[in-house]
Order: sequence, then structure tokens, then C-alpha cells
Amino acid sequence: MIPELVVRLFGLCLGWPTKSPEIKPRQPIDLQQDVYRDPDPGRLAACDRTMADDYAARGNSARRSDWSTITAKATQGKKREHRRTWLRRMGFFKC
Repeated sequence: MIPELVVRLFGLCLGWPTKSPEIKPRQPIDLQQDVYRDPDPGRLAACDRTMADDYAARGNSARRSDWSTITAKATQGKKREHRRTWLRRMGFFKC
């Protein structure tokens, strides 16, 4: 039983893979403190090419995309809209 007005947001699975997974390329770290700077388009394009090449090289991967496309798709549109109704029934969003 969890307390009133406490909601589980996600689950986290921990474990060890049976075989060592391949490491995906990552965007370089770009620390921005107290200021926002637009990303360098050339740097993003290079990252997209690296990610697309990595996916293509895996052979068994059904994903044929790049970082920008994947990120845009994940952050656009309404996700889990049904949860708003459920959260209202639980007592959230009263103001």
C-alpha cells in the first residue's frame, strides 16, 4: 500500500545481461550552466550520421534512424493521455 497522493511513475529493472551488449555511440557532453545555447547543427548532423551508421552496422537491428529523428518522435505529441484522467480520480490537479 502506498500513501495517498503518491504515484508510481516508472519501474526499473536491474540485472546482468547473459552476453556483453554493444555500446552505442553517445552525444558528447555539453555542460550548459545558467544559459541555453542552441546546439551546433554540424555537430548534430555528425552525431546523426554516427548513430545511423551504428544502427546499420548492427545488422540485426530493425531500427533505421538517427538520434534527431528518434528524439523528436519521443518528445512530440501527447503521450499517456489516459493518465491525466486517472490522476484526477486519485486527487491530483485540484487547483
